[in-house]
Amino acid sequence: MEIVERNEERVKVHYIGYDSSYDEWKEVGELEVYDGGFQLESYVPFSLYTELRYQIKRALNSGSRRDPAVRIELAFDRVLFDGGLAKHGYIKKSERGHEVYGIKHFSSLAAVLGDKWRIRILNEHSDFCYVNLPAVEFYLHQRPPIMEFNMETSASEVTSPGGQILVFKFVRMDGVKRQLNSVLIME
Repeated sequence: MEIVERNEERVKVHYIGYDSSYDEWKEVGELEVYDGGFQLESYVPFSLYTELRYQIKRALNSGSRRDPAVRIELAFDRVLFDGGLAKHGYIKKSERGHEVYGIKHFSSLAAVLGDKWRIRILNEHSDFCYVNLPAVEFYLHQRPPIMEFNMETSASEVTSPGGQILVFKFVRMDGVKRQLNSVLIME
């Protein structure tokens, strides 16, 4: 991460390896001095975590109940994973050479995904969807570049920065208003 602009109250942060669309303005109070430079304090949520939260909320809909399994894949940075999701989860198992994390409580991920990341009220009848806690699994793995072909251009290599992909899996549960309180109490 590097500071690319600053004024008296805010600094613009650029995340190395990502294009400038991920740059963010931060309040100076959100940063702490680290080895003569600035470092984000406790890896506050930013664009990639916002995107993950958005993808989870998008998956929590009243779609087909036949296949409630959800798998989200995002290009992700190892440092951000280690300082965020990995820090708030626990190693559940090792699978195919990578560590798979789980969470013990929904609130475990609130620091990086925000409150109520795991529930969505859907309509005026208060039908809702929520993440099934025991089904939450996530891991980071190296993905080799893939080739992309289209009619207008020749083949090109497509990969994420550093080739790291976050896989976030869970099972979506559907409910109604009278069940909502029991879901929230389960925390």
